[in-house]
Amino acid sequence: MFSEMGPVLCDSVQPSAELQRQYVLRNPVHAGVQVARPLAERRTNTFRADVCNSGANHAEGGWARDISFNDSEATQRYRRRIEKEDGYIHTVMTQSPVMEHYINQNNAIDVYESYYSKMAGFPKLGKDDCRTVNIYRDSSISGGGRPVRSICWEPGGGYRFAVAYLDVDVDRNSRGSLDSYIWDVEYPNRPKMSLRPPCPILDVQYNPREASALAV
Repeated sequence: MFSEMGPVLCDSVQPSAELQRQYVLRNPVHAGVQVARPLAERRTNTFRADVCNSGANHAEGGWARDISFNDSEATQRYRRRIEKEDGYIHTVMTQSPVMEHYINQNNAIDVYESYYSKMAGFPKLGKDDCRTVNIYRDSSISGGGRPVRSICWEPGGGYRFAVAYLDVDVDRNSRGSLDSYIWDVEYPNRPKMSLRPPCPILDVQYNPREASALAV
């Protein structure tokens, strides 16, 4: 059974008087600490490599040292002596298929050939021009016309077209006449008919089935 009981002292270690006499109070104390790993820097020099540039200019094949390529008789004798050796025939027969392959490949491809010379040329584009036939002036304002808002041609290939004019300020208030016109192509001096709406016209369209009906 468990029961309540008071504390029991198991052992008591008294402070050492000898260690207390060795204690020295230091004030102030400056100590430096370093958390990172200590690293050392070291420099070494590798062995120097001596490099020189050299080359050879082969202007006339690769002749032997004792053969001068300027002496035609010496080069001819040397060529006949090499051709009589047994290794010459074997070397030529070994290298000839590779040489023949590249020769045929070079002959088959003509880098200067014009591949599209037989194609039919495109017809020359004609020069388009335009000219002013008639001028249909807005006569409602003297000294200048109003901006055009919409243009609609009469259906069925007619000769009349309706023009809606709109000239408003920032508050959408009209600054001029509200009249719109129906013009005849053959008579540009004066409109065929005038439209006088109570408010500015934003768009005008003919009825595609009935040319006498106009929607604004």
